[in-house]
Amino acid sequence: MLAVGLSTWCNNKFANFAAMAWAFGILLFSGSLYALAFGLGKPVVWLTPIGGSLFLIGWFSLAYGSFKSKSE
Repeated sequence: MLAVGLSTWCNNKFANFAAMAWAFGILLFSGSLYALAFGLGKPVVWLTPIGGSLFLIGWFSLAYGSFKSKSE
């Protein structure tokens, strides 16, 4: 939530993308694990790797944006 809140303060498009990727990644990853724990099982199990991938994409986007802004 903090990352999404800070994304409105920062004008860097890579930081904004990272915040949104983290938000959706955490929602999908954690939400699917909670759903699996509460018995929803098979229909939501495919959301876990998508959420994890979005979380990693957010980290890569933040790293790329920070290196790009230093070079400019």
